[in-house]
Amino acid sequence: MIAKPLLEEAIEKFESAIAKDANNGKFHYHLGLAWTDKGLGGEGASFDKAITEFQRVISLMPDDKMAKDAQSMIKDIESAKNSLGNWNFPA
Repeated sequence: MIAKPLLEEAIEKFESAIAKDANNGKFHYHLGLAWTDKGLGGEGASFDKAITEFQRVISLMPDDKMAKDAQSMIKDIESAKNSLGNWNFPA
């Protein structure tokens, strides 16, 4: 897991890159990873943001290995959310 200040910086940089090139699936993929890390740090709402980014990867690059990885990440996140469903993460 990335340290929180570095994680925030990474999220900002990927969001800025996406603002300039919204159709770059790699940016969305790495932003999804950053949101996943934030979710693992206890901010459960970040998991939903990660899923949104991974879904964008799948729509932008359906035949790419990153899309397959994004599908796996979505499954893992949803599985974790279901397993931890009774836990209330702070947003």
